[in-house]
Amino acid sequence: MSRIEDIRLTHVKRILSAYHFEIPLHHFLKNYFRENKQIGSKDRKLLRQYTYYWFRLGKAITGEETELRLAIAVFLNETETSPFFDFLSLRCHWKPDDASWRFSAAEKLKLVQISPADIFPWMDELCDELLKMEYIESFFKQPRLWLRARIGKEQLLEQQLQKQQLPFERNAEIPQAYALPNGSNPQAEGLAEVQDLSSQKVTRLFQVTQGINVWDCCAASGGKSLALADNCSGIHLFVSDMRERILENLQQRFAINGIDSYAAAVADLSMPHSTISFTKWPGKKRMEVPPGFFDLILVDAPCSGSGTWARTPEQLQQMNEQTVNRYAALQRSIVQNVLPFLKPQGLLVYSTCSVFAKENEQQTAFLASSEGLKIIVQQLIQGTNEGADTLFAAVCRKPE
Repeated sequence: MSRIEDIRLTHVKRILSAYHFEIPLHHFLKNYFRENKQIGSKDRKLLRQYTYYWFRLGKAITGEETELRLAIAVFLNETETSPFFDFLSLRCHWKPDDASWRFSAAEKLKLVQISPADIFPWMDELCDELLKMEYIESFFKQPRLWLRARIGKEQLLEQQLQKQQLPFERNAEIPQAYALPNGSNPQAEGLAEVQDLSSQKVTRLFQVTQGINVWDCCAASGGKSLALADNCSGIHLFVSDMRERILENLQQRFAINGIDSYAAAVADLSMPHSTISFTKWPGKKRMEVPPGFFDLILVDAPCSGSGTWARTPEQLQQMNEQTVNRYAALQRSIVQNVLPFLKPQGLLVYSTCSVFAKENEQQTAFLASSEGLKIIVQQLIQGTNEGADTLFAAVCRKPE
């Protein structure tokens, strides 16, 4: 057995040594396993877990030897000992008592003498509303996979999930939201879209009506646009992103969901524009959009992503203060550059998946004072207790 665990530890060390943060960790691991086909499915799963455990410790005890740091990471993430932990324990000469495996994350952190600030050194910069200890504890609990059922497809979705023998839980607050265990691979094309619960909550902070012009200006994969189009098919939908490949993926998702009437543009909104040139589907006609055209603009702004770090803990080790400052400046530029295209009295919905005040409430306070925006509602949507991400959203009205 020790031979097997030694091989697993060797692979973990190789992964940690070879990973340089150029791509998301889950993509790197896929490539690593593709290049090491001798690793079986059980070991792939375990190696993936141990690597993520390592990064969930964030900035804490980075100077320790690999075996000790990894043993502490396993202890914080699991509820009982394992052959791999016992192997690490012998190598690093550290072992907690049996009862401590059932402690809460907060109790375990105290036992190993790690403070929240050791993991996340920017505690003073977090949003005022954030439940800070719950946020830190969320790093040691894998979030769920969330689906948004299409309107009227809920029963068919449940039948499909049951057929695939996938356990699910329907959310009481948002009946369209279904939680599945992380790592699930549901086959639900045309019935549901992957969309985090907190993201689904953002689109419930405002209403859309038929005939209005809506611009999702940082559309990415189009999750919010799909939700809006599904709930109100009569809107005139415009989407843009600065990455052409991302828009190609979005168009594929739109096609799967039967959305064929929309306009798309590749646009770098960090710079001002006098007009925006869209391609209108399905006829692919060019359309120049002038200022003052939109009734509603969604700005799902590029951000630190800190509200999603339970899913992508490798970003904890890459984070620094300059990162937040850079994103805050970019967010401000984007909002200021899209505001001319919003009608007087139109709505701007600003959102991030960040927990930093500088990207959230400080940003909206600046925009209210400098641009005259009236904040109708703003909210930090903390999803940690439900196995979801943490998002910030503000609905603002443009003055006359």
